[in-house]
Amino acid sequence: MTLSAISDQRTAANSIATRSPHRLVHAKAVVADGASVVLGSANWTVSGFEHNHELDVAIPGDTAIATALEQQFSSDWMSSG
Repeated sequence: MTLSAISDQRTAANSIATRSPHRLVHAKAVVADGASVVLGSANWTVSGFEHNHELDVAIPGDTAIATALEQQFSSDWMSSG
């Protein structure tokens, strides 16, 4: 997936999110070695992976996406008070 495609998805997701009265995102993410990302809704437990209907995506070896996620996390963390 290219950064352009991810940007298009982010734009679409932001459009959906702004229509919701809720401002929380219930997602889990990890950046490993500054280059690989796992991001999704699954709780990282046995039940989360084996019983619930959740979605995670792994993006290995993409430093641009990893950096963008780290920057977004830092921004969200600083804004959280």
